[in-house]
Amino acid sequence: MKYPYSNAIEKEGAVVKLKFLVNEDGSLSHFSVMNKVDDDLQVAAIQILQMMPNWEPAKRNGTPIARAVILPISFQGQEHYP
Repeated sequence: MKYPYSNAIEKEGAVVKLKFLVNEDGSLSHFSVMNKVDDDLQVAAIQILQMMPNWEPAKRNGTPIARAVILPISFQGQEHYP
């Protein structure tokens, strides 16, 4: 995935912490950003999660349940890769 240019990425990278819900069927919803970073990076991080296939839901007594998850997504500039 190509993501938006940001000076923060080129210097030291950027991390977007997302909180979201993994529903009983494994779908993801209720996205929120827990830290302040570049708005374009926040949008890109949410788009990454929206493109993912369903996750394995949490279970209680063998029954799938909805569960909140916090996930950091790290963005790195080109100079961090060979």
